[in-house]
Amino acid sequence: MSDRRHALVAAWLRFVGRYGWRAYALPILAVVTVAALARQPNSGGHPAARAAARPGSGSTAGGVQVEGLTGSGTDFRAGSTPAPIAVTLGTDARSCATNTYRKLVIVSISKQHLWACEGAKQVNSTPVTTGKVVGHDQTPLGSWRVQDKQRNRYLTGPGYRDYVHYWVPFNGDFGLHDAPWQTMPFGSKDWRTKGSHGCVHVPTATMAWIYRWSQVGSTVVTVER
Repeated sequence: MSDRRHALVAAWLRFVGRYGWRAYALPILAVVTVAALARQPNSGGHPAARAAARPGSGSTAGGVQVEGLTGSGTDFRAGSTPAPIAVTLGTDARSCATNTYRKLVIVSISKQHLWACEGAKQVNSTPVTTGKVVGHDQTPLGSWRVQDKQRNRYLTGPGYRDYVHYWVPFNGDFGLHDAPWQTMPFGSKDWRTKGSHGCVHVPTATMAWIYRWSQVGSTVVTVER
């Protein structure tokens, strides 16, 4: 053994003698750290894509709502969507005109309205009720993917436990569902004070249709305009 190698072995033995089992843990920790860093997604991309998971964080460029988070494959994480989406809302009949997704749901907060699109064709449309401003229960802005489809369950949260027939979540605890308890008309301007806890309330008959029509992975876009 060369003098250099002998010195290195002696130094390692002294290190082990001083720190015991922790000396062996350091190389393993280093490998795990390098692997974790290598798997981190690129933080570049569109600035709106990094902010869309926060309620009210959507951005507007030239009058066109541009929002979204990136995802791929079957990894339908909260807030994930194939790519940032630009949506221009016109008249009711034109809101799907520029869509290229196979199935897309558009929810306008200011119009309290929902459109269902198959490509550029509008296949359904309905007034809705979104999250109230009072209490900071606004519906989050962004582009998302349907994460699940469930029937006949309770939605629970601080101060409420509501039974719904149809539940289609698109961003964690936020989703589309019917609201049998709602007495305010859907589309009412009173949504700011009497709206939902952040979900999108849809009339039961239309929600039943959306439940049958949508698929896990279908795109949902919520915009302010």
